[in-house]
Amino acid sequence: MGVDECSFTARYARQLVRENIARELDAFNDPVGTDEHPLEEGTLDKCLPLDVTFCIIGAGAAGLYTAMILKELGIPFDILEASDRVGGRMYTHRFSEAPNDYYDVGAMRSNRAFSLFEELHIPLIPYYINGKNTPMMFNNILGPPVDPLEFDPYKFSAKNGSMVPDEHVAMGVQKILQQACAPYFQLLKENFEEGFKKLMEVDDCSIREYMRTHMQLDYYTIQWMETSTAYGVLQFLGDLY
Repeated sequence: MGVDECSFTARYARQLVRENIARELDAFNDPVGTDEHPLEEGTLDKCLPLDVTFCIIGAGAAGLYTAMILKELGIPFDILEASDRVGGRMYTHRFSEAPNDYYDVGAMRSNRAFSLFEELHIPLIPYYINGKNTPMMFNNILGPPVDPLEFDPYKFSAKNGSMVPDEHVAMGVQKILQQACAPYFQLLKENFEEGFKKLMEVDDCSIREYMRTHMQLDYYTIQWMETSTAYGVLQFLGDLY
């Protein structure tokens, strides 16, 4: 697969890996400072000693995915894992050998790890996040709602006596996330290098901090989004990729 055919996430990760590794090695070789030595194409290949092996702490999805990126770059590495299993937070507990008698403990947000599963030929089973057999409860209201188009079935809005502005509830988590990410993804599509630079301008922000400072969302809306984020984010990522 060519570089231009990779997902935004893979290209973003590769860029970060190259920049950070090159910066660390540059600092090691020239401790005067690295800001005066911008990363250029091929810098990593020139400054990487042949006898260096990188260490990845943890064999969870992030550690394994990082290992796959390093492998693609031809960088030697070792993985250290404290437990007797790989997968980290991704774990399915089976109550018995009966069909469907299991519980997915986590993780919920691992869309890009599917390329890792494909690489390792890991068999997958269907995951149902929405439907009559996947109940959810918010504010002591058991769902899912009978009418999926019902406004605020879990009573988060000011209209229903809570604290989240009605317009935010009406918009929904997914659309708010799309509004937050759209400028960056659009620029990444048009010019990945420029989009990456733009994204790095807010790299020090958590999602919560970005919503507060850049989107000017209030505390209650952010709390509501975090509470409702599992389904909204998965839908959003599915539409994006």
